Amino acid sequence: MFFLEKERRIDLDERVPPLRIKVGYKRSLSPWVFVIILVFLMGILLVLFFQSPLGRIEQIYIQGNRLLSDQEIVQTTRIHKGLPHFHSNFSEAKNRLEKRSEIQHVEIKRSFPSKVYIQVKEFPIVAYMQWRDGQFAPVLSNGAILPHRRTPKVIQSWPVIEEQDYRHPTLRLALKNLVHVPEKIRKEIEYIQSVQNRPDLVMLISRNHHQIFIRASELHKKIVYYPFFRNHPEGKLYLLQSIWFTPE
Repeated sequence: MFFLEKERRIDLDERVPPLRIKVGYKRSLSPWVFVIILVFLMGILLVLFFQSPLGRIEQIYIQGNRLLSDQEIVQTTRIHKGLPHFHSNFSEAKNRLEKRSEIQHVEIKRSFPSKVYIQVKEFPIVAYMQWRDGQFAPVLSNGAILPHRRTPKVIQSWPVIEEQDYRHPTLRLALKNLVHVPEKIRKEIEYIQSVQNRPDLVMLISRNHHQIFIRASELHKKIVYYPFFRNHPEGKLYLLQSIWFTPE
């Protein structure tokens, strides 16, 4: 009897399902939550950066300028210290500077956190124009005259042209080709003049008092022969299709 009750209790125990305790788990956060938090933090950092001195221009380096002063370049570009980096339009600043007759090309570069580099390439001086008041104004290779930079004397050994000759198209062509003449030879020339009744020719007067007749279109090609006649006495040198020298 006792054995049967024991056996029945065992069967009942086997029929009762065991108690299972469900262990809860937390659902993982969406990756977009982390992205939103990261963007928010980056936005705060950018705002702090722009408001701090690191977000503003503190140093401006200008190179390559001889005719224009640093102050003139800064005034033209409107880039100055304290200006926010991203509030400055460097493309417009570049265009404003290249509109000046002295400027051939400009490059403006940012260097974070607070530096700006302005690299300037100016048109070279090829001659000086003598005004009627006796002063001299630089003439550039692009044909531009700088009357606002007049000086009472020629600072370097550059050729001189007279005011009435400047508008002559042949003389202006000669000035453009003068850029390609080696500096050592170019400094030998003291004056450049137009030639009456010969619209294709110009006359160069050397510092050794030689009158050199040459076509404006061939000036940079033919003037290289002048050093062979440098030590000749005063006279006329013709550097045309044929070359000859006539002493006075």
